[in-house]
Amino acid sequence: MDVTVAVCTWNRCKLLKQTLEEMCGLKIPMNIEWELIVVNNNCSDATDDVIDSYRHRLPIRRLFEPEQGLSNARNCAVTSATGDLVLWTDDDVLVGPDWLSEYVYAAREWPDASFFGGTIDPWFAARPPCWILSNLDLLSGVYAIRDLGTEIKKITSPENIPFGANMGMRRYIFDSMRFNHSLGLCGTMRMCSEEIDLMTRLLSRGHYGIFVGSAQVRHYIPAERFKIRYVQDVFRGHGQATLRIDKALKRKIRQNLAQHVRRYYKKRLKSWILYPFKTRRWLKAFIQASILRGRIEECQNDVTKEAG
Repeated sequence: MDVTVAVCTWNRCKLLKQTLEEMCGLKIPMNIEWELIVVNNNCSDATDDVIDSYRHRLPIRRLFEPEQGLSNARNCAVTSATGDLVLWTDDDVLVGPDWLSEYVYAAREWPDASFFGGTIDPWFAARPPCWILSNLDLLSGVYAIRDLGTEIKKITSPENIPFGANMGMRRYIFDSMRFNHSLGLCGTMRMCSEEIDLMTRLLSRGHYGIFVGSAQVRHYIPAERFKIRYVQDVFRGHGQATLRIDKALKRKIRQNLAQHVRRYYKKRLKSWILYPFKTRRWLKAFIQASILRGRIEECQNDVTKEAG
């Protein structure tokens, strides 16, 4: 088997159906064998019926991961994948017709590259508020938007690491590592960064990646994600995730937790004052306060566990 495409899903059968329908239009290069793995991460909706409805149109396999969490589902897919190249996308994504073939081409041209990523364009369900549209660069992680141009670029630093909605990895890297199960979306908890953590570890071991701008997807963004509370929750989750990844930073913050609490309240007050104007200054202060809040909560959770 040459390529495994993996999709992990939790209770989004209608969106999953759109994702699978779009995959029926993929242009598969000659002499390439591929499989599509869909991991049911303990769904309670009609996910299995949707998967079964595509058995005669796609080389699809259904897996079941009972333990909630995107990292758990991804590790389940890795265990079963047979392709030398594993391509990842999400259950709310529409892949372009050349998506798979562009990755296959890049993997052949760059045989020493360990991971890959591609363009993610937003697919907004409605027109977002102006404060979102004018600050998409600050919110690219919130909405999983990634556009580094159409040219192929080498990835050697964490700044340009791909997002999970559109990425690929050589199968052999999973012989020595897995996605960190303490990271990643889990139910309604907005903690991501599991792919960033894994690829950062790869970079630290001397691996490099390739950004394939022509491997394009569209990522669905429902209107409820335009709410300020959603943005706050994502950045809180990011703050927590950074400390789960960087243990040295966590120790440093715990040693000066009172100072970080003071910084949080200053940023929070600033964001409150600027909130009516929805300026870029407001958004930056709001993001910083949200990240600080997540880091403080992560440290406080550790203290509570230790006390218990």
